[in-house]
Amino acid sequence: MQPQTHPQAHSDRRAPNRKRMLALGLGVAGGLTAILVGVATARPAEPFRPSGPEVATDLRATLETEPAAAAILMLDAPAADDRAIARAQALALAALGADFVPSRQYAHVPALAGRLHREALTRLAAVPGLVAVSGDPELHAFLDDSTKFIGSDRLRLKGVTGSGVNVAVIDTGVDATHIDLRDAVVAQLCTLVPRDRCGSGDNPASDLDGHGTHVAGMVGSRGKRAGYGVASGAGIIAVKYLEARATGAGSDMIEALDLLLGRDDVDVINMSLGTTQLYDGDCDDVDAYSRALAAAFGRLRAAGAVAVAASGNDGSSSKLASPACIASVGRSAPSTTPTVRWPTSPTAARTSICWHRASRSSRTACAAASIRRAAPRWPRRTLPAPSRS
Repeated sequence: MQPQTHPQAHSDRRAPNRKRMLALGLGVAGGLTAILVGVATARPAEPFRPSGPEVATDLRATLETEPAAAAILMLDAPAADDRAIARAQALALAALGADFVPSRQYAHVPALAGRLHREALTRLAAVPGLVAVSGDPELHAFLDDSTKFIGSDRLRLKGVTGSGVNVAVIDTGVDATHIDLRDAVVAQLCTLVPRDRCGSGDNPASDLDGHGTHVAGMVGSRGKRAGYGVASGAGIIAVKYLEARATGAGSDMIEALDLLLGRDDVDVINMSLGTTQLYDGDCDDVDAYSRALAAAFGRLRAAGAVAVAASGNDGSSSKLASPACIASVGRSAPSTTPTVRWPTSPTAARTSICWHRASRSSRTACAAASIRRAAPRWPRRTLPAPSRS
């Protein structure tokens, strides 16, 4: 896939500020009340150098009773070097042989996904560059409160419509024929395999569930039949990785991010979804899946893309689902006091996060504080053209 360029969007000096103003108001359907503003440069990731690969306990338990299981393998390769990633993947596949049947070989993420056979467990330490192995987690779609809690009407009255900004909606797809979205959808992608699970022709991300269309409407509805979306002038990149809101795999999620890493027109990534597994805090190095996500989001963040994920929809008052638990992903999360934290410079360690309680009043206070905050004017970076070995 050749990266697409948008000279007009990049040449307009007002565009970066407009994008960050949009980010102030763009809410994630599913409880996210604020989106991070002005993305800081990602910290260079330290290479993983363990004495042997970490193998998730639940995967070991599964392989005690099953001959094979869906797994994700994290490899020791520079996350921004596509050729090094391809070499690491080839070495790992050669070492594992028939004991690992790959289903995903990512172009921009140092990871593999596929079926791992029980016999491979005794040989994992001999696989070159293998950092961690975990199961392929199940994900499902989230949806909670609507745009009214984040003050989108006030943003639209100020002229912040998202024009010139593209939002990737990773979900069940989008109905590109809907009257409020047909002028908004600028691209469609699908990660499902086999490919006959995707839509046909020019609509590979067609939505058979409705969840993704609902989320896309909250983001960019043109207001012709339904109400206006938060960013009624934004473009929608529809990414279908779920057939239905309760059916999804972590490996498909990584594939969606891998596809987005091959583009240069992604400004915001919206994920109204998450795992059933919950984490106490940041989960970047918990297992192979989390490490693969952290590598992908870190690279997207360095390129200037703002990623946000829903959290709190599971009802937990203290824990986060994935990908909301990834440090470089903006999220809303439960706490006792609604406060807003913002990065103060391009080298700030983290992105902006709005913490809130489960009550509507707290969500409103959190959103209002977000909208009042001025957007830092940090330059956006673009990814280099993808390289292949």
